[in-house]
Amino acid sequence: MTGATVFQKLPSRLRNALTPFVETHWLPVLKNSELSAAEKLTGIDNFRILTPTHKGSYGIAAINQTVEQILASHGIDTQQVWYPGRSVLVQQNDHALGIYNGDTGLTGTDAEGNPSVSFAGTDGTRSFSPARIPEVHTAWALTIHRTQGSEYEHILLVIPPVEDSPILSRELLYTGLSRAKKSATLWCTEQSFKQTVESTVQRASGLSAMFE
Repeated sequence: MTGATVFQKLPSRLRNALTPFVETHWLPVLKNSELSAAEKLTGIDNFRILTPTHKGSYGIAAINQTVEQILASHGIDTQQVWYPGRSVLVQQNDHALGIYNGDTGLTGTDAEGNPSVSFAGTDGTRSFSPARIPEVHTAWALTIHRTQGSEYEHILLVIPPVEDSPILSRELLYTGLSRAKKSATLWCTEQSFKQTVESTVQRASGLSAMFE
């Protein structure tokens, strides 16, 4: 990572705290009608929110819901399942379509105004009707585990309170922070941070350098 890691106290009001990130990284991409599907995919994938858990106040379900509330406040109709601009993560392989578990896509509309999901590929961007693609989940926030092997320009890493995430470890924190190529923001409580960094695992020797 070329930039710094910024440490911030875990916020009690998730929507207020997430709004600046959504407005800075995602809304300009979603609102720019001049961008191609490929450019929008790249723009959305430049930033991602990571958390170790699915459930709880700081799990991916709660964060994704909060992001959609913020998008809705800016005029995006997130009440639709396939709303324009929805970021999605593929859950299983479809070799016929060339779409694989872990691929991210972005929902838009085709020439007839129907929902269409675009994916990046080696031969360019490909778009499919939602009815054709494998199962997907909303992907504004992803678990740290699901992002292994991926990199983003910027990340927001959310570490829940200890009582909400018994799987905290130094390796988990290191893995999350190492997804960022340029900068990372870390949200956690002092207790969670202490418990996380005190657990000893391999491959975490670079952790302290990220905070220098």
